[in-house]
Amino acid sequence: MQSFWDLSVKGSCSHDQAGRIVTAALNLCTDVMLLVLPVRPVWQLHLPVRQKLAVVGMFGVGGFCLAVSATRLEFSVADSRFHDHDPTRKCSLLALFTMQGELER
Repeated sequence: MQSFWDLSVKGSCSHDQAGRIVTAALNLCTDVMLLVLPVRPVWQLHLPVRQKLAVVGMFGVGGFCLAVSATRLEFSVADSRFHDHDPTRKCSLLALFTMQGELER
């Protein structure tokens, strides 16, 4: 654990970047499902077309969450390409997108 923060200490840590990429990808998949799945059942409701469009539009606000999840995945993948030795600076933008995505849910 000490080698994670102090570069002068020899050692290795688990590759947590792969876990962040997998988590971001799974979050993106669930966001897509939550955005797409309600459309058909809502469209089958016995409502006027205008109300159906309004309900689908409310679910469509989740598209913002989808955009945040996609951005988080993009930053996770881009973050894995750079070998920055400052984990706080390295993860700050990723943490910002993670917090914003969780606040939107």
